[in-house]
Amino acid sequence: MFDQQAARTPDKVALECGSDVLSYSQLQAVSHSIAHELRITGVQPYIDSVGICCGRSTAAYVSVLGTLRAGAAYVPLDPSYPSDRLRVMMEDSSPAVILVLEAYEDKLQADGFTLLRVDGILRISTAAQPATTVADVPYNLDAPAYIIFTSGSTGRPKGVVQSLRCLYNLICWQLGNGGLGHACRTLQFAPLSFDVHFQELFSAWVNGGSLVGIDESLRRDPPRLLQFISEQRIERIFAPFVALQHVSENFFPEDKLLLHLKQVITAGEQLQLTPSLLQLLAAVPGCELHNHYGPSETHVCTWHPLLGDPEGWVQRGALPPIGKPIANTRAYVVDPTSLQLVPIGIPGELLIGGACVAIGYKGDLVRWLPDGGLEFLGRIDGQVKVRGHRIEVGEIEAALGRHPLVRRVVVIARDVSGIKELVAYVVLNRSSQLAGTTEVPPTSLLRDHLRNIFPDYMVPSSIMVLEAFPLTPSGKVDRKALPEPDRERPDELGNALAGPRNDVERRLCAVWAEVLKLPADKVGVFDSFFELGGHSIAAMRLISRVRHELGANISIGAVFASEPTIAALAKHIASNCPVELSSELEIQAQETDVAVSPRARSPAIQARAPCMRM
Repeated sequence: MFDQQAARTPDKVALECGSDVLSYSQLQAVSHSIAHELRITGVQPYIDSVGICCGRSTAAYVSVLGTLRAGAAYVPLDPSYPSDRLRVMMEDSSPAVILVLEAYEDKLQADGFTLLRVDGILRISTAAQPATTVADVPYNLDAPAYIIFTSGSTGRPKGVVQSLRCLYNLICWQLGNGGLGHACRTLQFAPLSFDVHFQELFSAWVNGGSLVGIDESLRRDPPRLLQFISEQRIERIFAPFVALQHVSENFFPEDKLLLHLKQVITAGEQLQLTPSLLQLLAAVPGCELHNHYGPSETHVCTWHPLLGDPEGWVQRGALPPIGKPIANTRAYVVDPTSLQLVPIGIPGELLIGGACVAIGYKGDLVRWLPDGGLEFLGRIDGQVKVRGHRIEVGEIEAALGRHPLVRRVVVIARDVSGIKELVAYVVLNRSSQLAGTTEVPPTSLLRDHLRNIFPDYMVPSSIMVLEAFPLTPSGKVDRKALPEPDRERPDELGNALAGPRNDVERRLCAVWAEVLKLPADKVGVFDSFFELGGHSIAAMRLISRVRHELGANISIGAVFASEPTIAALAKHIASNCPVELSSELEIQAQETDVAVSPRARSPAIQARAPCMRM
């Protein structure tokens, strides 16, 4: 399908990523070059897999196309993940070759694996047509297309092997019936580790559209992202609800942005029709909102389009249904115990059949609506969705349970200001020698332990130490009775608290307290935003509130480049973002040694580099 499109529009732009601009013929040429190199190294069509560790880059997107052209399945290896987790993914998927950018080579523990740098391939093959064109492999729709890892209930990440049949069916449905059949400038928003990236790439490439890539800092900065979408005339975006919500919170109709936007497709978590999201879509005439649903084992299996006037969308409630099955897909709602079909309106487990199904999946709780659509009601098992990522809390519990400090552990997802966050509850092993010999608080040790194992989005925002867990009459942990996260100042920050020294720091303390749901007098100017429970989504809110309250146009990258503290942020604002500053701040901004953090007495915290949770 891609080659047919390339033959029709060889000179049209297929990919824009930073300064790289590739036409369809150039993208075709590069993918042939990569496929050729893979064949030389011995990659066998429809047998082998190929790892891709290229971050958000031109190399990543052409590597996907080149791997599929070679007949292999690709395995996204996100360089932001801890090295140990990447190693587990590599061992489990056993890629014959790993395509890697030189900048990420040190991130991989690659002993025993074959690495192929793509830097040189890109430089050579973008200049002209390749000397060698790889012969097409015979079609085999039952062969795997990719292996994407999600959190696993066994304590190890779980690889989902998706077939070409599922993805071919998905793209054909989109072209014919999914409302996505026309060429669009499509934003590449999802990481390769999230299955939606496949729709972004190929919904653009099989019908003459252009894919527009962004870097990670832009992806996490809603005001800049809004401006980028407008300036680049983006017509189609795929994004989980939480990302759409933060974009909409920074949207103002009078700015006349997003006028080119035609379609917004959301998936990965429950869509909510919030006032700010409705305001955004109402300000963009004719823009459609498509609610897609499907676990990783099906990619997309149902959809619900929201068309016309957004004011009419909320008549049935703020939580739209997940809709009806896509083409060649079947949905059954059954009693979880008997597996017998249940009537309309009765909750039951969702079973999915047809072309979309990978090998093995767990059911969701749904019910049929009178119009033939499905309403999502939640999970049957312990799996949760946090900021668009599917997480098995059992994997986090297993990792915490291996730490010598921990005797028992429970991890749940709680709703905090409309966004789900992970909270870990632990009962300490008091006989452990570590508990009595370390000066570092146990919650700090446990958080560091998890950061060495998991990607940032799997590290709980809060870790609470309990004397014992509440139990049900049958002796099981009563998860509903677990206490709300303690929004006091975390123990690991120590007892010393440095208060604000000027007007800007006082205003920043108020903003941090609002975003982090902490008492204002519990936020110190030298406290780390992330040690206070912050993560990337909260950071987006923080930047938005700082811009609104102080008029300082700052970016996430600039704020957290050195220290994620109020003191550092105030100094950055004074130096780079003119606002109405008091003379007191102007004087302090000129000082080189403002103060020494009271937290410097904790070596573990002092040595810890700032991190941002997804």
